[in-house]
Amino acid sequence: MGNRLIFLYLVLLRRGDGVAPLFTHCEGGEAIMEGLEVIGAIAIALAGAYPLVKFLTTVLKGPLGALGKALGMNDVAAAGLVATLANNIPMFGIFKDMNPRGKVLNAAFQVAAAFSLADHLGFAAANNASLIGPMLGGKLVAGVLGLVVATFFAPKE
Repeated sequence: MGNRLIFLYLVLLRRGDGVAPLFTHCEGGEAIMEGLEVIGAIAIALAGAYPLVKFLTTVLKGPLGALGKALGMNDVAAAGLVATLANNIPMFGIFKDMNPRGKVLNAAFQVAAAFSLADHLGFAAANNASLIGPMLGGKLVAGVLGLVVATFFAPKE
């Protein structure tokens, strides 16, 4: 682990005397540095997204429960809809605790809406901040449409 941190330090940081990072001295190095900057922006967005998801599921427990009940899902499945906005890995972590209808609805929602508040938000912010609104709008509208269509096909309990 320590070796990786030292390497990361050597790659990303400029020394005080103005020497450029390691990769900028090789062919294609600027592209590598640009890629590392995008990855860093995504990591920062993820670092804030998971606490946001926890906050939203705690504060919106009542409305999420009502949404889940209206859609025929259990509370875990309703929380999965919020979790998938950051990343679908936490949603799949609680997938086993969802009722069958909640599994279908979560899977349909995550196809389009997953990563909206983390990975894809970080990518858009790092590359073209003016596209954040259209990207979020498009992903969320498509996710809700997937959810609506899935309600007709999901098993009823």
